[in-house]
Amino acid sequence: MWSHVFFSAPHRVFFAGGLIQVLLALGFWCLELAVRLGGASLPWSLPATWLHGGMMLYGLFTWFILGFLTTALPKWMNHGPLVQAEYLPPFLLLALGALVWDLGLLWPRLILPGTLLSALGLLLAAGVLLRVTLRGEGGREHALLVLVTLVAGAIGLVLHGLAVQGLDVRLQAAAVVLGVWCFLLPLFFIVLHRMLPFFVASTLPGTQAWRPLALLYLMLACLLGHGLLQLAGWNTAAADLPAFLVACVCLVRWGFRRSLGVPMLAMLHWGWAWACLALGLQAMQSLLQLGGMSWGGLAPLHALGLGFFLSVLMGMGTRVTRGHSGRPIAEDAWGWRCFLVLQGAVVLRLLGEFLPLGGLVNFLAVLVASTAFLLWAAIHGPMYYRARPDGQPG
Repeated sequence: MWSHVFFSAPHRVFFAGGLIQVLLALGFWCLELAVRLGGASLPWSLPATWLHGGMMLYGLFTWFILGFLTTALPKWMNHGPLVQAEYLPPFLLLALGALVWDLGLLWPRLILPGTLLSALGLLLAAGVLLRVTLRGEGGREHALLVLVTLVAGAIGLVLHGLAVQGLDVRLQAAAVVLGVWCFLLPLFFIVLHRMLPFFVASTLPGTQAWRPLALLYLMLACLLGHGLLQLAGWNTAAADLPAFLVACVCLVRWGFRRSLGVPMLAMLHWGWAWACLALGLQAMQSLLQLGGMSWGGLAPLHALGLGFFLSVLMGMGTRVTRGHSGRPIAEDAWGWRCFLVLQGAVVLRLLGEFLPLGGLVNFLAVLVASTAFLLWAAIHGPMYYRARPDGQPG
């Protein structure tokens, strides 16, 4: 069984699992919003928004994160590729956890054991990557920082499971804060800080890789600061403003305008542009709150989740999937088309926060996003269980 080509590389198994989870998470929310439009509600035993938040923050991104890190981090450290004994146990734990967790939609008591199994899988993978980091050569800063965010993600997973088990509003709020500001947003920024300047320098002539570590630490301090302030119930403007400024500096210095003509670069740069917008909206929202005004609703959160996280996921997923399946990255036309469809979904979701018919617009946004990933899965999904056309291993 384990000799099948599907199990021959870590990105194959983790990305395949992630595709199932992203389609399930988007399909679940699409169904929920469709029923709401009809004036009804589905008979969930738990708040649908809690289920939606847990699935989006932890249920799908963890798969793609581990698929990327188990492939890329050994290369960062000049280490050989992982062997099956290193990446299959975390995969199997994550798969079992996902199965139990997904069944928890029908039997809510299964969500806690599902999240615990998933957290164990995440921590086991982090342990494997830690050994690779310590044995490897070269700078370890990015690798070690990423591993810290994985631990934060495991803690957030457990908090979400406990919150659902006890219907604890405070624990669920803490799980969301940890998931966004201590897990996903720092991790995505660390990876982009490490990889995007390298991609730009290797693709655009005359461009040097710009990734000062001081800027990385400043941004991480801002993101962690936001998380701590929000957990304490305090205003987050002091962290949001500098985070927005750092994000804008990176957007310019990473060559946003020059990269738009190269689809594989443009996908990652557009993703980071959504992060800039999200941090700007968050800063504006927190400043207005100082004056007693409420504005923007969930626009900053969805600019991050749907705009930044899912855009970078699709962009990096396309690059890794094609590059490690022996197919030329630059020849992928469908990845770019699916990405453009996804951008339409982001625009719709942000408009839905301000338009009178917000419920309908939000449903259309999720429907469009689901379509984008269905198309992406139809093109790229088969690459995970088929042998490389160039005959190479992996």
